[in-house]
Amino acid sequence: VECERSLRCWSSLSGNVREAIIQLVFQMGLPNYLNFKKHLAALEAGDFELAAIELLDSKFAKQTPSRAERMAERIRSG
Repeated sequence: VECERSLRCWSSLSGNVREAIIQLVFQMGLPNYLNFKKHLAALEAGDFELAAIELLDSKFAKQTPSRAERMAERIRSG
């Protein structure tokens, strides 16, 4: 519900992308996830490749590279 209220593009996202976002929010918390401005802008634009790249260009990805790569792949798939 928090994701749905916080992300304008939520209803247009596939289940696969939604699941990735839910996992990201669970791991880092919604306020921290909402700080990924370029990632979120790419999602809004429907550019899932760029959204994945922006996710991987983060402290989160450096701290948890395997998990970040899995989430990026789900997002990349659109």
